[in-house]
Amino acid sequence: MAYNETINSIIYNGYADTEGTNVEVTVKLSTGSDVECFWGVELKLPVGKINDSGELMITRTPENVIELIKIYLTKISKPFPLLLEKIKYLNLHFDGNWEETVINQHINPENEIYFCDHKHCHK
Repeated sequence: MAYNETINSIIYNGYADTEGTNVEVTVKLSTGSDVECFWGVELKLPVGKINDSGELMITRTPENVIELIKIYLTKISKPFPLLLEKIKYLNLHFDGNWEETVINQHINPENEIYFCDHKHCHK
């Protein structure tokens, strides 16, 4: 399982060795056109901590999440050169208030967080 440990070591870098409770969210991709092959990919990521005082500290921005998504996709796409080639054309973005969206999903995990490559997408 060294393959997954490598991905986890990147995703959880800085989260395992700090005080507080990890706040993790599940993000989904909504993609179309030439990068439709990544539609529906989900990734659970730590994005913040709740400290001993009960305060939420968001430690990852949407841009950080996009970087991690691309690292993850690169690792899982290695056996598939055509998929690997498409990652460089993946222009994801997040629309909405990031902190509010993270809190909403932390309270109710059924709230979905989408990263999209098209303009009509909302949180």
